[in-house]
Amino acid sequence: MFLKTPESRLQQTTSLISTTPPTMKTHILLATFLTVMIPTALHAMELPFPTTTDFPSAVAQAKSEKKTIFLAFLSSGCSHCQALKKSVLDTPAFASFAKANLVSVVFDYEELDALTEAQQSKLSELETTFEMQGFPTIVLLNPDGTVLLKSAGYGGSSAEEVIALFKERIRARSTQR
Repeated sequence: MFLKTPESRLQQTTSLISTTPPTMKTHILLATFLTVMIPTALHAMELPFPTTTDFPSAVAQAKSEKKTIFLAFLSSGCSHCQALKKSVLDTPAFASFAKANLVSVVFDYEELDALTEAQQSKLSELETTFEMQGFPTIVLLNPDGTVLLKSAGYGGSSAEEVIALFKERIRARSTQR
């Protein structure tokens, strides 16, 4: 029977579990969990602003548009990455800021199979260059490769705080020229 809501699926699963031997209960609970959770996590790192995994093209675009590069090493399976996404990256304020000021290169480590060999090689090089040590790692840089900001982890900053920090770093670098 096709059930339209998660609640009705859970209700049917609960009634099935109460009449099922213990080893089958584990399989039913696992199947229910995977059915409900997997579709949610598959596209977890879709963001409301343009992103790419092609770093060399992003550098060229940033140079031509006079923008800053936002490089993010994320994993849709990482709770800190999900918190950053929800509290900062998915907000209208950050999306608007990113569209106007950044060329965004985002790597979701749960989606590495989708990268070409050249992109995987470039990712490995970027991990070494920027000393990526955990998730999330954010790097803000000028198109010439000058690092304006590098941050590992997420401490709960709001979108407004992150935008203010990014603006400060971008402004400081442009006044040093």
